[in-house]
Amino acid sequence: MTTEVTVTVTETEAKTLSRDEIRSAIFSAKPKSVLVENFFGVTLELRQPGLQQALQVRETDQAEQVYTMLLDYSYVPGTNEKVFSPEDVDSLRELPFGGEMVNLISKVTELLGTDPAVVEAEIKKAEKSA
Repeated sequence: MTTEVTVTVTETEAKTLSRDEIRSAIFSAKPKSVLVENFFGVTLELRQPGLQQALQVRETDQAEQVYTMLLDYSYVPGTNEKVFSPEDVDSLRELPFGGEMVNLISKVTELLGTDPAVVEAEIKKAEKSA
């Protein structure tokens, strides 16, 4: 389901890519997805957000980020149908916090390929140097 573009160049075969080739590789990137099994007895598909969406989530407080991620990243597996809508936020707030939620948060971290503490530290460093 996930398509990744990989360009591998070794020193012996160093190839300079043209601007168009670089742009083509970058703009053809597709979001990664990961299945979260046994989230309260069902399977969800989480999809990697776009840059703008990820930055908007960062601007919300940490508690709201979980709800935003559930709304924006959760899909019925194999479809483009989102599982949750904004009307579900109050119900999501009442979900028990346990292994299912910890697993979901772990999968989001895996999907984003980040360690939240490291990312936050880097953002703060960048803001100071700006």
